[in-house]
Amino acid sequence: MFLRKGSVLPAHFDLLREPCGINWTLLEEVDAHIFDTMIRQAVWHFHSGRVCCSRIGFGGGADEAASHALARALKGIPAHFNAAELTFVKVVKRLGFHVATVVLQPRLVLRFSPLDRATVDHPRIIPA
Repeated sequence: MFLRKGSVLPAHFDLLREPCGINWTLLEEVDAHIFDTMIRQAVWHFHSGRVCCSRIGFGGGADEAASHALARALKGIPAHFNAAELTFVKVVKRLGFHVATVVLQPRLVLRFSPLDRATVDHPRIIPA
């Protein structure tokens, strides 16, 4: 899981983070399923974007190619998403160099669901 720098999480979350790219951090030792469970137990919400972000990268080695592809994919995550899940990585060697394909699923960590937020911002008065 990747979090955009400056993302707000529940107060009791003390997760190991490693800088990754310009505006992102990698949550170490936490996969998407565990993170989703943790968020829901904190009575927050974890939403998926509808469209994945796929990018390729090139390099002399597999790690270099994957790193370039990941950096490009993180830049492609729309600004309104504050998290991303790595869903696919494939590296192949072609003509002496490596080509990596990386797919990220945009995610949004929210204190309220969009429906909850709508009812807080715009309460409806229902006649008795």
